[in-house]
Amino acid sequence: MTTRDLRRLRQLPQEDLTAIVEGEVVKVQDRDEALEIIEELSAKHRQEKQALQSEVTKLTQEKQSNERLLADKDKKINDLSKKLDTPLSPAQARQKEEELNSKLLDQLNVATLAVDSGLARLFDAIQTIHDNPHPTDIDAACENALFHTLERLLALSADLGISAHVLSHLEQWHAENGLFLGNEG
Repeated sequence: MTTRDLRRLRQLPQEDLTAIVEGEVVKVQDRDEALEIIEELSAKHRQEKQALQSEVTKLTQEKQSNERLLADKDKKINDLSKKLDTPLSPAQARQKEEELNSKLLDQLNVATLAVDSGLARLFDAIQTIHDNPHPTDIDAACENALFHTLERLLALSADLGISAHVLSHLEQWHAENGLFLGNEG
């Protein structure tokens, strides 16, 4: 309600002043009472309007933010899709394969060093036991540790489908070193 509207209301005769309060017609006693009610309603209306406007502004900002996020995600998805759909040249494919192979070989080398280090510690422990007087049941524990390690390696070769190749190399190694599988006790 504007100042102009309030001025017009003040100019109305006393008998014509009627205010509508929340859907009900209210008769007022004098003009000042009517103006007071109208000003209260006007203030209440302004507060409600301001609260609604704030809510609209907040929702608009959220919507814009969500639209920007969606646009960014769509762009990323489209870029990745283009990269996947774009066929690589033979040189690019070879380079990508070499990079992957290099990473895989690095991981294999790190794992191999860790296994070598673990085996060295195992063999040092077994050697220390054999160099010192010890109960005979510790000999069985040493054998069990070696067999467990060998079983793990053979199981890995079977999982990879290369057990025949590994066993062939073991037989060759035993033959070259004068040892035969099945002849040791």
